[in-house]
Amino acid sequence: MTEADELYSAAAVNQALDIMAQDRLGISARLPKRNYSHHKDYRDYYDAHTQKLVADHFAEDIDLFGYTFG
Repeated sequence: MTEADELYSAAAVNQALDIMAQDRLGISARLPKRNYSHHKDYRDYYDAHTQKLVADHFAEDIDLFGYTFG
């Protein structure tokens, strides 16, 4: 695995980019939203069995980023 100074969740990357750009370059930087679509809540796509499969497989990521799943 490649070393990284910091890790950000996909949900927080825009805010993190803006903070880093302000701190290091003195500018504001925002990523445009593209391919935005409206979907049902992710929980609507999983039954109890598939929720457990995903939660077990991604347990480290869920814990690392403070997510809840299910």
